[in-house]
Amino acid sequence: MVNNEMVNNEMVNNEMVNNNAMVNNAMVNNAMVNNEMVNNEMVNNAMVNNSSMVKNMNAMVNNENAMVNNENAMVNNSSMVNNMNAMVNNENAMVNNENAMVNNSSMVNNMNAMVNNENAMVNNSSMNGRMDSTKEDAAGMSSITSSAAPDVQHLTQELVELEMTSRTSSTTTTQQQQLHPEPDWPVNPFCDASVVVRKRRYPKRKERVVDMTFGPSKMLTEFRQGPCIGQGTFAQVWHAVHRLDGMEYAIKKSKRAVRGVLDQRRALREVQAWGRLQQVPHVVQYHTCWMEEDHLYVQLEYCPETLRVAQEWSEMEVRRCLHHMSAALMGIHAQGLVHLDVKPENILLSTRQTYKLTDFGTAVKSDGSMDPPEGDTRYLALERLQGNTAHLPASDVFALGLTIYQLLSQDPLPAQGPKWHALRSGDVPLVPKYSRSLQQLISMMIHPDPLQRPRPDEILTHETMRHLPLNRL
Repeated sequence: MVNNEMVNNEMVNNEMVNNNAMVNNAMVNNAMVNNEMVNNEMVNNAMVNNSSMVKNMNAMVNNENAMVNNENAMVNNSSMVNNMNAMVNNENAMVNNENAMVNNSSMVNNMNAMVNNENAMVNNSSMNGRMDSTKEDAAGMSSITSSAAPDVQHLTQELVELEMTSRTSSTTTTQQQQLHPEPDWPVNPFCDASVVVRKRRYPKRKERVVDMTFGPSKMLTEFRQGPCIGQGTFAQVWHAVHRLDGMEYAIKKSKRAVRGVLDQRRALREVQAWGRLQQVPHVVQYHTCWMEEDHLYVQLEYCPETLRVAQEWSEMEVRRCLHHMSAALMGIHAQGLVHLDVKPENILLSTRQTYKLTDFGTAVKSDGSMDPPEGDTRYLALERLQGNTAHLPASDVFALGLTIYQLLSQDPLPAQGPKWHALRSGDVPLVPKYSRSLQQLISMMIHPDPLQRPRPDEILTHETMRHLPLNRL
């Protein structure tokens, strides 16, 4: 029993030991579990701390990047500000340069004005001295010629006035040339060369009225004006003698003032056509033109007589007039122009007793590119009234034929009515006094069909013209 108790005690002790061991193991296990949990928590905390540290580091990096970007932006802004400042400085420099140029130009203008004033003062002083000397000379001449005839005294006074006027005109012309530069001169529509040069050298710009007035009156300073020797619808013609060369001229002055571009174009068309025809025989010679007080003046060859229809004409003189006018038309048509106003009033007799054609106010190109004016209905061909511009040279031949017929018949031509239509239908009454050959040529010239009319060169070679004496041509 004792043994059993001992055994039991031992078993109890073993159980206690086992229990203690189990308890210890359990405690150890709990401790390990706790340690593991603690370790896990520490690991978790460490990981959390690490992640937060990483986030903080990322945030710091981002902040640094943001700071770098801000610094770059500030650098860019500073460079932009510098650029803007540089641009402002450049603009200020340009403004200063412009101001300097303006100041320089104003200084140049002031210097030019001072030079001009000095020149004007010098000219005035010299002019006054010359005028005084001229007056003294005139006084001396007057004292010398006091006993002379009245016409000599008048000539002396006229010379004094001419001297004073010429000196005044030279100063005025110089001042006008300084104030008014050379304008864009009108182009001659009848001269192809000038049109080509203008297209090549000058840009196209708006057409404007050109002031062609040069100084004081050219008519009064350069010419001694005589009587009026003729006038028409648009102009008057005056006889004048040039003060320097002493030659006689005809000065044609427009009745109406030239105002606006269209008026100037119409007024200049006549002198432009005349300038084209300077080398054509039996055409009144053109010298020059100018403007005074909005009126156009044209200096022409002086022809003392016009064609007198009322007088009795010999056949030889009629043939000579026809020969001269045919030569004139041949030269005009060869230059690509037509006259369109051939009539007795426009045929003059020169100082050398040759017939010459004048008044080119209705002249146009022969190709029909310009609108032809109607002209005098008494000498107008029927196709012109019908608007046909394909045969304009034949219209000149028709008008010349009626003009020669009027010299034969010595009757005024009608402007309308049955006789007007009869002449344009080929019904031309014969004049017994003159040869049939001459009258047949006239009938051919006023043929109703413009294609059947002879050309001016064919008229010159007609049998009627073959026996004219050479000294009468």
